[in-house]
Amino acid sequence: MSSSNTRTRPDRVDVRGPRFAAWVTTAVLVVALIVSAVSPSSGAVILGLQAVVFAIGAFGGPRWHPYGRMFAAVVAPRLGPVTDREPVPPLKFAQLVGLIFAVVGAAGFAGGAPLLGVIATAAALVAAFLNAAFGICLGCQLYPLVARFRPIASPAQRV
Repeated sequence: MSSSNTRTRPDRVDVRGPRFAAWVTTAVLVVALIVSAVSPSSGAVILGLQAVVFAIGAFGGPRWHPYGRMFAAVVAPRLGPVTDREPVPPLKFAQLVGLIFAVVGAAGFAGGAPLLGVIATAAALVAAFLNAAFGICLGCQLYPLVARFRPIASPAQRV
């Protein structure tokens, strides 16, 4: 996520960036759950905004992720040098999983099924908190299982 990280290995990022993003995501999801108890439609809006953030992370990667950019601009310069990096593809997949849960949750809140909204939001919250607090990225853990089912490009497609 830091600029020095981009110069060294663009396919790997500082592990502290995704954990910072997970803390911010945890806070947003907690707010969405609290607000949805009073106003499901407002909870849907908050969760919809988080879905946009997940989509940016899923399709653009950690360096385009709004919370990742915040980490790189504000937090990373105040930290010591990068000591540990992680690959980008599992992080993008984890953001895609978060996007799915956020969309389902927002649809539940907006569509009159608040229980579905709460369940989907709570599932995303658990995953975000595990990553933030303990460094356990559930989406990253699932990535190798899902990646096995991706079609392999033929030699002509790889060029």
